[in-house]
Amino acid sequence: MNLGDSYLNKERPLQQRCTSTRHGSLASARLAASTAPHRPVASPLNFRDVLNVLGAYPGDPGPPGSDCAAVIAARGAGVSHLKVGDAALGHGLAALASVARSDSRLMAAIDKSLSFEQACTLPTTWATVHMSLLAARPTSGHDVLLHAGAGGVGLASQEYCHFIGNRAMADVGRPYKHFYLARMGLTGRLLSSRDMGAFALGASKLLGSGRLRFSLNSLSADFIACTFALLRQDGRLCEIGKRAVWSYERHAAALHSNFTMIALDSTIDQMPVWVRGTLQLLSGRADAFVLHGLPLQTFDLEKNVLEAFRTLQSGTNTGKVVVRIPKTAPTPPRGAHLLSGGTGGLGLVTGKWLGESGVSSVVLAARGGKVAPADGEKLKKIAKCGFSVVKCDAAELTDTARMVGAILAKGCTLAGVWHAAGVLSDGLLRAQNSSTVKRVFAPKVAGAWALQQAAATSPLDTYVLFSSIAALIGGGGQSNYAAANGMLDSLGACRRTRAMNATSVEWGPWAAVGMAADESINARIQASGIGLISLEQGTLAFQATLQPAVSGVMSLAAGSLGGPIKLYFDARGAVSNLRVVSQEEDDSEPVHGEVKLHVGAVGLNFRDVLNVLGVYPGDPRSGEI
Repeated sequence: MNLGDSYLNKERPLQQRCTSTRHGSLASARLAASTAPHRPVASPLNFRDVLNVLGAYPGDPGPPGSDCAAVIAARGAGVSHLKVGDAALGHGLAALASVARSDSRLMAAIDKSLSFEQACTLPTTWATVHMSLLAARPTSGHDVLLHAGAGGVGLASQEYCHFIGNRAMADVGRPYKHFYLARMGLTGRLLSSRDMGAFALGASKLLGSGRLRFSLNSLSADFIACTFALLRQDGRLCEIGKRAVWSYERHAAALHSNFTMIALDSTIDQMPVWVRGTLQLLSGRADAFVLHGLPLQTFDLEKNVLEAFRTLQSGTNTGKVVVRIPKTAPTPPRGAHLLSGGTGGLGLVTGKWLGESGVSSVVLAARGGKVAPADGEKLKKIAKCGFSVVKCDAAELTDTARMVGAILAKGCTLAGVWHAAGVLSDGLLRAQNSSTVKRVFAPKVAGAWALQQAAATSPLDTYVLFSSIAALIGGGGQSNYAAANGMLDSLGACRRTRAMNATSVEWGPWAAVGMAADESINARIQASGIGLISLEQGTLAFQATLQPAVSGVMSLAAGSLGGPIKLYFDARGAVSNLRVVSQEEDDSEPVHGEVKLHVGAVGLNFRDVLNVLGVYPGDPRSGEI
């Protein structure tokens, strides 16, 4: 099946786009209505996008955003290298949106070798590196210096230089980035990007009597002068920076070496045919596994696009920052679904709902491996989809891996994992000890991690963690339980940043099932202002977990909203300027040489952030984020 097939001919959610209302503040970036008619699947943020938002890009940049991975929804006359339904990567217009358009020469088809999130990390980073190395033409065995080695361009450069046989050295700032690059094989060839003196001393020591053949620079000030001093007679410095860079006249004064300004945005405008050839070369090398997607950190367009901009601005990311665009309306459950804690009250309710939703089979995993006689009637309601009760201690990785292996050995497609296992061991803080913490953490935390590892190779449609409202507002005598559920929320967030499905449901108390069914616990919870969830209300929460853009669900019944729960919602009153609004449907056909895209992921560049802040010094490609 083509990678893009699942994105076409399906009901899609409300279309959205991201725009900036004013330059100078990241808070001005918001989602708004649009008539742009292509649908990206993923888009990365680039440094240019940061400059765009900050208002530091020279000239009038327009709204930020470019790189994307998408599905071709329609094509205009004269487009022969792309077909409707093809998955593609490239440079879009207004790519941070559900629907966008692009010049067909700026897009290239991709195969299954890359996911949408991985693919969108490459168009700007790899093309920039390719342009630089074409200008410098270093050959095997040459020493090259890569500034900002843990960024997108830096990481792409390292793989490219390894491919052509260069000896790369790189500079980075934060200690964890040094550690990351050392694990990639640059041990002993890492420099500081924070202290120019330390950088100069370290580079000279590494080179000894030799000199650099090529340097890819994105730093400013004294680092430029020091880099020129390290170049050999025929060396070349390729400049990709936009702020505090040297003029051509100043570079010309360094007579012993060569200088090239790399401006991919200008190349895209002036040489789109060359860009198409470069993207096709990129796609071909990816299909041959010569190059790979960059490390990434993902964010959802609807939930936290502002956080994506701030992450890129702060420089805390390693690799690329990617924004995922919701690809479809909720997909009905399919295949086999595994429920840990499946014989408990909430597990059986979930299993019944899955059975009624049309899944092929439900596996109820429980440490005891038995269902209480009183729950026999509930099993009859699951039986029509095919179910099994399996004895498995979710906290034990060997048990869990054996169970998942048995499901796959039957030829079933493991499409969903629901982690509902859990126990209580309440007590005041002074009464908590290692035993009470372990009792609660074993099924909740160790069980979730065992499922994460056992199902790591299965492309899951659904991965749901049953957390608790206690993780958010605490609970009397439940410090261990609140901490365990907080870790489930964190695991869900971790999976989302790695472009994996995950939803953490912070359940309030249920009226008839679950731990709150005990009358004493029931009364204590209701006194805090939280109502009890009915079976009908709980079904709505199950449906919410299938929403592709949902990373977390809080399921509460409307109560008196007193006590800590009221204080929490009062504290949530401040609303960011970043908003999600509808995007108008545009049914117009693409013009000659244009394609219409279903966007799935967008890679943010730092220019996008500076664009929104109104400080980008240039003329980035026009178009909303």
